[in-house]
Amino acid sequence: MSGKSLNVIELAKLAHTSKSTVSRVLRNEPDVSPKTRARVQRLIRKYDYHPSLFGRGLTGASTGLIGVLGRWMESGFAAEVLRGIVAEVERRGGHLLCSFAPNIDDYVSMWRKFAAGGQVDGAILIAPANEIFAHSVKPGDRPVVLCACKPPDEKRGWGKIGSVTIDNRTAMNDVVDHLVGAGCRRLVHLSGAPDILDAQERRRFFMKAAARHRGVKADVVQGAWTRELAYTIALEYINTHGGPPDAFVAFNDSVALGVLEALQARGIPVPGKVAVTGWDDILFASYAGLTTIHLPMIRMGEEAARLLYEQLDDPRRKVGRPVLLKMPLKVRSTSGRPRK
Repeated sequence: MSGKSLNVIELAKLAHTSKSTVSRVLRNEPDVSPKTRARVQRLIRKYDYHPSLFGRGLTGASTGLIGVLGRWMESGFAAEVLRGIVAEVERRGGHLLCSFAPNIDDYVSMWRKFAAGGQVDGAILIAPANEIFAHSVKPGDRPVVLCACKPPDEKRGWGKIGSVTIDNRTAMNDVVDHLVGAGCRRLVHLSGAPDILDAQERRRFFMKAAARHRGVKADVVQGAWTRELAYTIALEYINTHGGPPDAFVAFNDSVALGVLEALQARGIPVPGKVAVTGWDDILFASYAGLTTIHLPMIRMGEEAARLLYEQLDDPRRKVGRPVLLKMPLKVRSTSGRPRK
């Protein structure tokens, strides 16, 4: 049989043991005699045997695959979260099956395939649009964990889903307090995509944080959730308002970069005339001297994977738990006192 691709039944015959024993060896389970284990492992190496992950899933067995579903990669957020997920999944001996679907209908369709099919043991949904909660979690679905998102209520089964979110309220208070302390009185928040939790929370907490300070005027401009959109919208704001505000508070660092490029194009000094803050603390932020909120993206991914494995390790666990992460403000050169 040299050179032939074996199936598990043929491998068991060659090893003079049962299919279930071979499966236990493949899963590294303890209840196999050392002699039998060595014989099976020797044949696995000889014939370069690799089990079919999808075939195992179709029979209801564990595939070792974790599904990850995101929407965009432009900001670098998803890539960093994936790094955390990969670290935890590899530590557990598993692998990832990743997909990205900006369109909500495609996103829901892919989630349902993960939940109902045999491709993966469970799934992590990264920053899904809120429209997903109009769909029900069905009995018998594969376990799922939300990352950078939480269900608005317990309807349709979502209240039992574990989630990893960040403390947007405290972080936004820190940003606004810092800017006001630096002398800023006119603040503009460039908000993220309107259908995700983080954008909604940051928009709401920005207005609440600004309202705590007398004499501070706050405004929200929507539609700038990418670098390119932020560049165009920042220029439009400057043109229609006769100049920039005292500070632009960007939804994330990519948006902040678009703002910085727009200000540079107009010859407006930062921070001499206007302050700029970001959110996420991606690699370019420290190089650019960007004041930003440090988002523990890798840790978010790790926590999401741990929550999922909690459910996979204990199928009796019916309710996932919420995890809320804190985020410190990193003060750098883009938020100095504006010149009046």
